[in-house]
Amino acid sequence: MILSVSKKTDIPALYSDWFLNRLKEGYLLVADERNPFNLSKINLSKEVVDLIIFWTKNPLPLIDKLSVIEKMGYNYSFQFTITPYTKKIEPNIPSKNKIIESFIALSKKIGKQKVIWRYDPIILTSEFNLTYHKSMFDHLCEKLSPYTTTCVITFFDRNIFKNKTKTPLEKETIELVAKELSVIAKKYGIFLVTSQKKYDLSKFNIPYITFTNKKYLEKILNTELITKFDKVTKQEKEDISYIDVGSFNTCINSCSYCYANYSPSMIRFNNSRHNKTSPLLIGSPSNNNKITIKKAKSFKKKQLSIFDI
Repeated sequence: MILSVSKKTDIPALYSDWFLNRLKEGYLLVADERNPFNLSKINLSKEVVDLIIFWTKNPLPLIDKLSVIEKMGYNYSFQFTITPYTKKIEPNIPSKNKIIESFIALSKKIGKQKVIWRYDPIILTSEFNLTYHKSMFDHLCEKLSPYTTTCVITFFDRNIFKNKTKTPLEKETIELVAKELSVIAKKYGIFLVTSQKKYDLSKFNIPYITFTNKKYLEKILNTELITKFDKVTKQEKEDISYIDVGSFNTCINSCSYCYANYSPSMIRFNNSRHNKTSPLLIGSPSNNNKITIKKAKSFKKKQLSIFDI
Protein backbone atom coordinates (compact mmCIF):
# COMPACT_ATOMS: atom_id res chain seq x y z
CA MET A 1 0.00 0.00 0.00
CA ILE A 2 1.15 3.52 -0.80
CA LEU A 3 0.11 6.02 1.87
CA SER A 4 -0.31 9.65 0.80
CA VAL A 5 0.19 11.97 3.80
CA SER A 6 -1.42 14.09 2.44
CA LYS A 7 -2.47 15.86 -0.77
CA LYS A 8 -5.35 17.45 1.14
CA THR A 9 -3.49 18.99 4.07
CA ASP A 10 0.06 19.55 5.31
CA ILE A 11 0.29 16.76 7.89
CA PRO A 12 4.10 17.04 8.36
CA ALA A 13 3.80 20.74 9.22
CA LEU A 14 0.56 20.69 11.20
CA TYR A 15 -0.35 17.21 12.39
CA SER A 16 2.90 15.24 12.72
CA ASP A 17 2.24 14.24 16.36
CA TRP A 18 -1.11 12.78 15.35
CA PHE A 19 0.38 10.80 12.49
CA LEU A 20 3.19 9.38 14.61
CA ASN A 21 0.60 8.28 17.18
CA ARG A 22 -1.36 6.54 14.43
CA LEU A 23 1.72 4.62 13.29
CA LYS A 24 2.30 3.49 16.87
CA GLU A 25 -1.35 2.39 17.17
CA GLY A 26 -1.19 0.62 13.83
CA TYR A 27 -4.29 2.10 12.23
CA LEU A 28 -6.19 5.28 11.49
CA LEU A 29 -9.68 6.29 10.42
CA VAL A 30 -10.54 8.37 7.37
CA ALA A 31 -13.94 10.04 7.01
CA ASP A 32 -15.85 9.79 3.74
CA GLU A 33 -15.94 13.27 2.18
CA ARG A 34 -19.53 12.81 1.01
CA ASN A 35 -20.83 11.25 4.21
CA PRO A 36 -18.57 11.93 7.24
CA PHE A 37 -20.52 9.38 9.31
CA ASN A 38 -18.93 6.65 7.18
CA LEU A 39 -15.37 5.91 8.26
CA SER A 40 -12.71 3.71 6.69
CA LYS A 41 -10.26 1.91 8.94
CA ILE A 42 -6.77 1.83 7.42
CA ASN A 43 -4.24 -0.79 8.47
CA LEU A 44 -0.86 0.86 9.04
CA SER A 45 1.25 -2.20 9.77
CA LYS A 46 4.70 -2.10 8.18
CA GLU A 47 3.91 -5.39 6.42
CA VAL A 48 1.18 -3.61 4.45
CA VAL A 49 2.54 -0.05 4.02
CA ASP A 50 5.15 -0.12 1.25
CA LEU A 51 5.85 3.61 1.28
CA ILE A 52 4.67 6.74 3.06
CA ILE A 53 4.69 9.79 0.79
CA PHE A 54 4.75 13.01 2.78
CA TRP A 55 3.44 16.20 1.12
CA THR A 56 4.62 19.41 2.72
CA LYS A 57 5.69 23.02 2.46
CA ASN A 58 7.36 22.85 5.86
CA PRO A 59 8.82 19.55 7.18
CA LEU A 60 10.47 21.05 10.26
CA PRO A 61 7.97 19.68 12.83
CA LEU A 62 8.42 16.17 11.39
CA ILE A 63 12.17 15.96 10.82
CA ASP A 64 13.03 14.98 14.39
CA LYS A 65 10.40 12.21 14.26
CA LEU A 66 11.77 10.56 11.11
CA SER A 67 14.29 8.46 13.04
CA VAL A 68 11.40 7.03 15.08
CA ILE A 69 9.48 6.23 11.90
CA GLU A 70 12.56 4.53 10.44
CA LYS A 71 13.06 2.41 13.58
CA MET A 72 9.45 1.29 13.25
CA GLY A 73 10.36 -0.15 9.86
CA TYR A 74 8.62 2.27 7.47
CA ASN A 75 9.94 3.59 4.16
CA TYR A 76 9.08 7.16 3.19
CA SER A 77 9.74 9.92 0.68
CA PHE A 78 8.77 13.58 0.31
CA GLN A 79 6.91 15.72 -2.20
CA PHE A 80 8.26 19.08 -1.04
CA THR A 81 6.71 22.26 -2.42
CA ILE A 82 8.84 25.39 -2.66
CA THR A 83 7.27 28.17 -4.71
CA PRO A 84 8.44 31.72 -5.52
CA TYR A 85 5.43 33.43 -3.94
CA THR A 86 5.20 35.97 -1.14
CA LYS A 87 3.18 36.07 2.07
CA LYS A 88 0.38 37.63 0.05
CA ILE A 89 -0.18 34.22 -1.58
CA GLU A 90 1.22 31.92 1.14
CA PRO A 91 0.56 33.82 4.39
CA ASN A 92 1.47 31.11 6.89
CA ILE A 93 4.54 29.55 5.30
CA PRO A 94 7.89 30.30 7.03
CA SER A 95 10.46 32.39 5.18
CA LYS A 96 11.78 30.91 1.94
CA ASN A 97 15.32 30.89 3.29
CA LYS A 98 14.22 28.81 6.26
CA ILE A 99 12.29 26.42 4.02
CA ILE A 100 15.24 26.04 1.64
CA GLU A 101 17.47 25.26 4.64
CA SER A 102 14.99 22.59 5.78
CA PHE A 103 14.94 21.11 2.26
CA ILE A 104 18.72 20.82 2.30
CA ALA A 105 18.75 19.32 5.81
CA LEU A 106 16.09 16.80 4.85
CA SER A 107 17.95 15.78 1.69
CA LYS A 108 21.19 15.30 3.60
CA LYS A 109 19.34 13.12 6.09
CA ILE A 110 17.42 10.81 3.74
CA GLY A 111 19.06 11.22 0.31
CA LYS A 112 18.15 13.43 -2.63
CA GLN A 113 16.33 10.62 -4.49
CA LYS A 114 13.66 10.70 -1.78
CA VAL A 115 13.06 14.46 -1.82
CA ILE A 116 11.10 15.59 -4.87
CA TRP A 117 10.84 19.35 -5.32
CA ARG A 118 7.49 20.72 -6.50
CA TYR A 119 7.54 24.15 -8.18
CA ASP A 120 3.81 23.94 -8.06
CA PRO A 121 1.57 25.59 -9.09
CA ILE A 122 2.89 28.06 -11.64
CA ILE A 123 0.71 31.17 -11.36
CA LEU A 124 0.80 33.52 -14.34
CA THR A 125 -0.24 37.12 -13.74
CA SER A 126 1.14 40.56 -14.53
CA GLU A 127 3.15 40.27 -11.30
CA PHE A 128 4.15 36.62 -11.67
CA ASN A 129 5.05 36.77 -15.34
CA LEU A 130 7.58 34.82 -17.41
CA THR A 131 10.49 37.07 -16.41
CA TYR A 132 9.64 36.60 -12.73
CA HIS A 133 9.40 32.81 -13.00
CA LYS A 134 12.62 32.50 -15.01
CA SER A 135 14.52 34.47 -12.37
CA MET A 136 13.03 32.69 -9.36
CA PHE A 137 13.20 29.22 -10.87
CA ASP A 138 16.87 29.73 -11.73
CA HIS A 139 17.54 30.94 -8.19
CA LEU A 140 15.80 27.95 -6.63
CA CYS A 141 17.45 25.48 -9.02
CA GLU A 142 20.84 26.85 -8.04
CA LYS A 143 20.03 26.36 -4.35
CA LEU A 144 18.27 22.97 -4.59
CA SER A 145 19.94 21.12 -7.47
CA PRO A 146 22.61 19.48 -5.27
CA TYR A 147 19.85 18.12 -3.04
CA THR A 148 17.22 16.71 -5.41
CA THR A 149 17.03 14.92 -8.74
CA THR A 150 13.53 15.88 -9.86
CA CYS A 151 11.24 18.90 -10.03
CA VAL A 152 7.48 18.73 -10.67
CA ILE A 153 5.60 21.62 -12.28
CA THR A 154 1.90 22.32 -12.85
CA PHE A 155 0.03 25.37 -14.13
CA PHE A 156 -2.67 27.17 -12.17
CA ASP A 157 -5.74 27.88 -14.32
CA ARG A 158 -8.08 29.49 -11.78
CA ASN A 159 -8.48 32.96 -10.37
CA ILE A 160 -5.85 33.21 -7.64
CA PHE A 161 -8.24 34.59 -5.03
CA LYS A 162 -11.38 32.86 -6.29
CA ASN A 163 -10.35 29.24 -6.76
CA LYS A 164 -13.58 28.17 -8.44
CA THR A 165 -13.38 30.78 -11.21
CA LYS A 166 -11.68 29.41 -14.29
CA THR A 167 -9.00 31.54 -15.91
CA PRO A 168 -8.06 29.69 -19.10
CA LEU A 169 -4.38 29.83 -19.98
CA GLU A 170 -3.35 30.12 -23.59
CA LYS A 171 -1.45 27.14 -24.94
CA GLU A 172 1.27 29.42 -26.31
CA THR A 173 1.83 30.98 -22.88
CA ILE A 174 2.10 27.62 -21.14
CA GLU A 175 4.48 26.29 -23.76
CA LEU A 176 6.69 29.38 -23.61
CA VAL A 177 7.04 29.09 -19.82
CA ALA A 178 7.61 25.34 -20.01
CA LYS A 179 10.30 25.77 -22.66
CA GLU A 180 12.20 28.35 -20.60
CA LEU A 181 11.99 26.34 -17.36
CA SER A 182 13.14 23.23 -19.20
CA VAL A 183 16.30 25.01 -20.34
CA ILE A 184 17.02 26.19 -16.79
CA ALA A 185 16.38 22.75 -15.26
CA LYS A 186 18.72 21.13 -17.79
CA LYS A 187 21.45 23.65 -16.93
CA TYR A 188 21.35 22.49 -13.31
CA GLY A 189 20.91 18.77 -14.06
CA ILE A 190 17.36 18.58 -12.71
CA PHE A 191 14.85 16.19 -14.29
CA LEU A 192 11.75 18.32 -14.97
CA VAL A 193 8.35 16.59 -15.08
CA THR A 194 4.69 17.53 -14.86
CA SER A 195 1.92 15.81 -12.92
CA GLN A 196 -0.71 17.69 -14.95
CA LYS A 197 -2.01 15.50 -17.75
CA LYS A 198 -4.09 18.19 -19.47
CA TYR A 199 -1.00 19.96 -20.85
CA ASP A 200 1.30 17.96 -23.13
CA LEU A 201 4.81 19.26 -22.50
CA SER A 202 6.71 16.27 -23.83
CA LYS A 203 8.23 18.23 -26.73
CA PHE A 204 10.14 20.24 -24.11
CA ASN A 205 11.42 17.03 -22.53
CA ILE A 206 8.92 17.43 -19.68
CA PRO A 207 7.13 14.08 -19.37
CA TYR A 208 3.90 13.45 -17.51
CA ILE A 209 4.71 11.41 -14.39
CA THR A 210 2.56 10.93 -11.29
CA PHE A 211 3.86 10.67 -7.74
CA THR A 212 2.90 6.97 -7.73
CA ASN A 213 4.75 6.10 -10.93
CA LYS A 214 5.79 2.44 -10.67
CA LYS A 215 9.36 2.90 -11.90
CA TYR A 216 9.97 5.83 -9.55
CA LEU A 217 8.62 3.93 -6.54
CA GLU A 218 10.65 0.85 -7.39
CA LYS A 219 13.78 3.00 -7.44
CA ILE A 220 12.91 4.45 -4.03
CA LEU A 221 12.12 1.05 -2.51
CA ASN A 222 14.80 -0.88 -4.41
CA THR A 223 12.33 -3.66 -5.08
CA GLU A 224 9.89 -4.78 -7.77
CA LEU A 225 6.26 -3.78 -7.40
CA ILE A 226 3.15 -5.37 -8.88
CA THR A 227 0.38 -3.16 -10.28
CA LYS A 228 -3.05 -3.96 -11.67
CA PHE A 229 -3.60 -5.04 -15.26
CA ASP A 230 -4.99 -2.35 -17.58
CA LYS A 231 -7.80 -3.88 -19.65
CA VAL A 232 -7.55 -1.11 -22.25
CA THR A 233 -3.82 -1.22 -23.05
CA LYS A 234 -3.51 -4.93 -22.17
CA GLN A 235 -0.48 -4.02 -20.09
CA GLU A 236 0.44 -3.55 -16.47
CA LYS A 237 -0.54 -0.07 -15.25
CA GLU A 238 2.21 2.52 -14.88
CA ASP A 239 0.90 3.84 -11.56
CA ILE A 240 0.42 2.25 -8.16
CA SER A 241 -2.88 2.91 -6.40
CA TYR A 242 -2.71 4.83 -3.13
CA ILE A 243 -4.72 5.87 -0.07
CA ASP A 244 -4.76 9.49 1.08
CA VAL A 245 -5.25 9.99 4.82
CA GLY A 246 -6.01 13.72 4.87
CA SER A 247 -9.21 15.78 4.94
CA PHE A 248 -10.34 18.87 3.08
CA ASN A 249 -10.48 22.22 4.90
CA THR A 250 -7.94 21.30 7.57
CA CYS A 251 -4.78 23.13 6.45
CA ILE A 252 -4.00 26.46 8.11
CA ASN A 253 -1.19 27.27 5.65
CA SER A 254 -3.97 29.26 3.89
CA CYS A 255 -2.33 29.35 0.44
CA SER A 256 -4.55 31.30 -1.94
CA TYR A 257 -4.29 28.72 -4.73
CA CYS A 258 -5.14 25.64 -2.65
CA TYR A 259 -7.95 23.49 -4.09
CA ALA A 260 -8.32 21.38 -0.93
CA ASN A 261 -8.90 24.22 1.53
CA TYR A 262 -11.50 26.73 0.43
CA SER A 263 -13.45 27.71 3.58
CA PRO A 264 -11.50 29.71 6.21
CA SER A 265 -14.29 29.35 8.77
CA MET A 266 -14.43 25.57 8.27
CA ILE A 267 -10.65 25.32 8.48
CA ARG A 268 -10.66 27.12 11.84
CA PHE A 269 -13.53 24.95 13.09
CA ASN A 270 -11.88 21.71 12.00
CA ASN A 271 -8.52 22.72 13.41
CA SER A 272 -10.12 23.40 16.79
CA ARG A 273 -11.51 19.84 16.81
CA HIS A 274 -8.19 18.16 16.15
CA ASN A 275 -7.10 15.68 18.84
CA LYS A 276 -3.66 14.17 18.36
CA THR A 277 -4.70 10.99 20.21
CA SER A 278 -7.82 10.37 18.09
CA PRO A 279 -7.77 7.83 15.25
CA LEU A 280 -9.45 10.55 13.15
CA LEU A 281 -7.57 13.62 11.95
CA ILE A 282 -10.53 15.79 12.92
CA GLY A 283 -12.81 14.94 15.83
CA SER A 284 -13.32 11.52 17.37
CA PRO A 285 -15.44 8.53 16.28
CA SER A 286 -18.81 7.95 17.95
CA ASN A 287 -21.43 5.21 18.10
CA ASN A 288 -23.18 6.88 15.13
CA ASN A 289 -20.27 6.17 12.82
CA LYS A 290 -20.21 3.23 10.45
CA ILE A 291 -16.68 1.85 10.26
CA THR A 292 -15.59 -0.22 7.26
CA ILE A 293 -12.21 -1.93 7.09
CA LYS A 294 -10.36 -0.78 3.98
CA LYS A 295 -8.74 -3.61 2.08
CA ALA A 296 -5.02 -3.02 1.81
CA LYS A 297 -2.05 -5.08 0.76
CA SER A 298 1.61 -4.73 -0.09
CA PHE A 299 2.53 -4.25 -3.76
CA LYS A 300 5.99 -5.70 -3.28
CA LYS A 301 6.70 -8.75 -5.39
CA LYS A 302 7.26 -11.59 -2.99
CA GLN A 303 10.25 -13.82 -3.56
CA LEU A 304 9.73 -17.56 -3.41
CA SER A 305 11.36 -19.30 -0.47
CA ILE A 306 12.38 -22.96 -0.30
CA PHE A 307 9.11 -23.58 1.58
CA ASP A 308 7.07 -22.37 -1.41
CA ILE A 309 8.64 -24.81 -3.87
